[in-house]
Amino acid sequence: MVWLYQTFVQGITAVMLLHFYAAFPPNRQAVISINTINIKKMKVTYLPNLGVEIHSEKILWNESRENVRVKLKQSHKDDDKEFDNSAFLDGDTSFNIIQKRDIYQDFENEENLFFFTYDEENQLSEIEFHTGIELTIGNTKIAIGEDINRVIEKLHYPYFENDEGNYFFNELKLTMANDAYMGGDGNSLSYIYLTKDELGSE
Repeated sequence: MVWLYQTFVQGITAVMLLHFYAAFPPNRQAVISINTINIKKMKVTYLPNLGVEIHSEKILWNESRENVRVKLKQSHKDDDKEFDNSAFLDGDTSFNIIQKRDIYQDFENEENLFFFTYDEENQLSEIEFHTGIELTIGNTKIAIGEDINRVIEKLHYPYFENDEGNYFFNELKLTMANDAYMGGDGNSLSYIYLTKDELGSE
């Protein structure tokens, strides 16, 4: 059973990474990451347990996909997929992952990349920021491209390092990762993940 579980997890990881890098190749990600500190950032306010505010539009957890798309001016690219893991589980399709995701790139003519993910009922459940973002949390501003150690110091929230370069902030329901963890080089903040749900404990 342990072998079966490990194989299942490895299968999910491999399939999801394959789809991500097909859309956003690592070399392109690295180039963006290196230059991201110098580009104009889209300003986003994070409201833990509520949602985010983008360009004066409040977007709340559990808000319908239709409403979010209207607020963000229908500028999304639909990225719904089903990740088939049956090959790792003797043909059992009950563990397949259904992804409901909208991709936003260069929103409002700014250089940025972020994803909104929805649950089975098409309600907002997760947000991922990859490039061109300045995120305000309370009175603190952090930005993609900053040294991640400096970002952690500014936040003043408890955290733990889940893997090298990948940090969990349970109180904020937020994780972040540096360039190296995301497949590039360096210690700059490269990725921010927000969720309506509780994160795993240390």
